[in-house]
Amino acid sequence: MTRVFVLAPKENWCVDQFVKDWYEDKDNADISVTNPTDASIIWCLADWCSDQIPYNLLASRKVLVTCHHFVPEKFDEASFRTRDRFVDAYHVYNSRTGDFIRPFTAKPIFERNYWANQHIWHRTGSPADLRKIHGLPQAAFLIGNFQRDTEGHDLKSPKMEKGPDKLADYLERVINTTNPNLHVVLAGWRRQYIINLDGGVQITASDGEARQIGAGEVILVEDVRGKGHLSKSIGGQMRHSIFVPIE
Repeated sequence: MTRVFVLAPKENWCVDQFVKDWYEDKDNADISVTNPTDASIIWCLADWCSDQIPYNLLASRKVLVTCHHFVPEKFDEASFRTRDRFVDAYHVYNSRTGDFIRPFTAKPIFERNYWANQHIWHRTGSPADLRKIHGLPQAAFLIGNFQRDTEGHDLKSPKMEKGPDKLADYLERVINTTNPNLHVVLAGWRRQYIINLDGGVQITASDGEARQIGAGEVILVEDVRGKGHLSKSIGGQMRHSIFVPIE
């Protein structure tokens, strides 16, 4: 019988959540194992995390490796070819990633969408209902950014290929030319200091308490559970801030 061990990168990344969701999904219970030695298939949900498992074990199992994306100037061909020796197949989410790795491997490459636990990730209401639940104004122009724009090795350095600078430029253009009633929805909560460099902001916590933070002030954001908080510029002015993660 097929037994699957899913290996997480252990970087406090969304992929770690995918692995957690996989093991919590009752539909996978019959094929899932939590020890790689008990598995017939080892699924590395990020290409580099295979280093966590001894080579002799990988060589004795079927190995599926998921490749998310590659930055050409950061691509380590030697490491990729070393891993390729024990990989049986690759999984990618888009043709661009598949096209990138194809010159470096003769192994099959399968393009499939992200897997998600359908018992957890599903529609929970209409857009109007969700805005009401999360305290978002019905008339606001919402832009969502659901990723951490930081390098995986330290979770602090900006990961410029994800375009945090382009996002900031776009938000500034929207609020100045298209829709001044702009609200940005961010995900990936963490404890961090926010240093307000210029412009004022009103921050409303999930319990309804609101505070205004002026230029030059430093605040500690700790609402890593629950609904999070809302930030709104004072006077419609663009502000610049420094975010300093502390964990």
